[in-house]
Amino acid sequence: MEMAAVNGDHSFRTLIQTPESVLALLPEGVPLEVGVQYLLWHLSLLPRPILIIWNFWGLELPALFKALDATGRKVDFCHVVCGYMDMLSLVKDRVPQAPSYRLNNLLRRYLQQRLGEGALAKAKALQNLWGALALPVSLDMEMMLMHRNAQSYTLLWPFVQEKLLSKRAAKVLAQRNLVLRDLEEE
Repeated sequence: MEMAAVNGDHSFRTLIQTPESVLALLPEGVPLEVGVQYLLWHLSLLPRPILIIWNFWGLELPALFKALDATGRKVDFCHVVCGYMDMLSLVKDRVPQAPSYRLNNLLRRYLQQRLGEGALAKAKALQNLWGALALPVSLDMEMMLMHRNAQSYTLLWPFVQEKLLSKRAAKVLAQRNLVLRDLEEE
């Protein structure tokens, strides 16, 4: 797994080794605990960082939460990170006429660029696309999700995949902090 973050000219990137990974054979990878710690250190240097994720329904957010759970660093992460933003939803609102919302297509259309390989290339591409589309410099709190909301997305995704919930219904439930374990308790 590769983790990366970009803030202006400052960037962070680390490769995470998992026990079953071939990266365990390479000297550049670090154990999961170390990689998460590096990410926390990097983010703690920023004032109230917001994680911009291309698509909450993608693989990145569940992988992040799984890593935080596995290392026991979720509480620390929640203290450092102010919130989460789904850039795809923001782009759909800002550019409703786009013929495609695939990241590669948007990069070609608005920046005449192709998406490079790896997490750092993707993070830089998101930052560049944010500027090219003139997305808001400061985010309204209503546009952001808190940690619990963002984690609700990942918990509800299997129900969307099984067509037990629509994406719209799952999004409303996640934004209202309602997850299935809350329903089971009532």
